[in-house]
Amino acid sequence: GRPRLEGVRELLGSRGISLDVGDAGDPPEAETVHGLANHKQAALQTILARQGVAAFGGSRQYLSAARHAGLRRAVVSVSENTGAMLDLSGLSLLLDTTVDGEVMRAAKMRILPEPDTFLAAAELLGADPERTAVFVHDLVGVSAAVAGGFGYIVGVERSGREAAMLDLGADRVVRDVGELMARGLAT
Repeated sequence: GRPRLEGVRELLGSRGISLDVGDAGDPPEAETVHGLANHKQAALQTILARQGVAAFGGSRQYLSAARHAGLRRAVVSVSENTGAMLDLSGLSLLLDTTVDGEVMRAAKMRILPEPDTFLAAAELLGADPERTAVFVHDLVGVSAAVAGGFGYIVGVERSGREAAMLDLGADRVVRDVGELMARGLAT
């Protein structure tokens, strides 16, 4: 949930490693924070080219049903690779808009736990946050959705933090959004 450069800095700091920052044009082999971030980006692009990306079946099912029901849909992700991943997974056709790392950087949005990105997505959809559901996969996402005044917060959690999500303000927690299909979109 962090921009690439910030994630590299945090990883290095957590291990007591100090590198020069360098600059954005550093090659992937440079021993700088930017070089390491560029190495990570190159590695991800190689993996995407070789293996692609698969969406969870329940996500595809839910987005398709939401589209069919006339509900507007957006994805919010700090990754600058969001568009490529959505295209490779086949989910981009099921979305109305995306707020990704490139949009965030251009608009100088604050990242989670600030609600800026969720609010921007709601605005792009022409949706009132109080009448909007947000689906999040981590605790900072729940906090951001609560701070943004969103009407319904669904936590998608597979690692045992369901209670923590509910305590922070999630209305419901599921392992896969496909679970929501059993009762239909409205419940």
